[in-house]
Amino acid sequence: SLYTPPAAGDTLEVNFLEIIVHFDVDLTDGFSIQDVNVEARDPCEKAAQEAYEVEGYFCKRGDESIKLLNNPVIQQGDIVTVCVRPMEDGLANAIRMKDIREFTWSLSDGSISQDAIADYLPASNGLTEVWCTSGYAICHFESILFATFFQRPGTVIGSGVADLQFGGEISMTSVSPRRTDRRVKEVQRKDANRERQRQLQEGESPAGPTAEFNMEFDIQPTSQESSGSFSSVRLSLWSMMIVASAATTSL
Repeated sequence: SLYTPPAAGDTLEVNFLEIIVHFDVDLTDGFSIQDVNVEARDPCEKAAQEAYEVEGYFCKRGDESIKLLNNPVIQQGDIVTVCVRPMEDGLANAIRMKDIREFTWSLSDGSISQDAIADYLPASNGLTEVWCTSGYAICHFESILFATFFQRPGTVIGSGVADLQFGGEISMTSVSPRRTDRRVKEVQRKDANRERQRQLQEGESPAGPTAEFNMEFDIQPTSQESSGSFSSVRLSLWSMMIVASAATTSL
């Protein structure tokens, strides 16, 4: 009870019941956003492509990394040595040779042509040898032209396609080692064809970077007086090739 002083001065007892009331005040409220339409965003694709070129140049056997400054004048029976490598910007970005796909010699007027490399192999005419190892900076090949090229003065144009790859030998001037075993090259070509077929079946792109290259030189017709000497040179060369082939077969 509680006593309170009345106005007359006497005390007055007042009874009361204590009730404790708790108030919870929440000052937060929810919100919602309605009528908002959404749709799929078009995918953003960015593609970057860098094209690398190769150069074909005349070089000397055993010194393939050095380019001959002047295009030679070729006579009948001469061996034409050609080197192929990526351009300097490609070499600096670790672009290396993978293989030489094809190469053809032809007169500028189109009257005569000669395959040197076909489907990654030396042509079946037997007048070209190729040295090209995947991952090296330089591939090279040597050809002897048909005698019909030298019937009159003219210009011979060589055109080919090279396959490139990323990475390989560290040296920018590393030359593919000499390899004369055609059977090794055929096995490698079959393995490469099987790999390309597998990539096609699995939806991958089998084609690596490729680049075209061209070169040309003048020819000197064979005179009647010197035809005999050219024939003997060519005969000696063929004899050396036959002896080398026989030695390889015996091994």
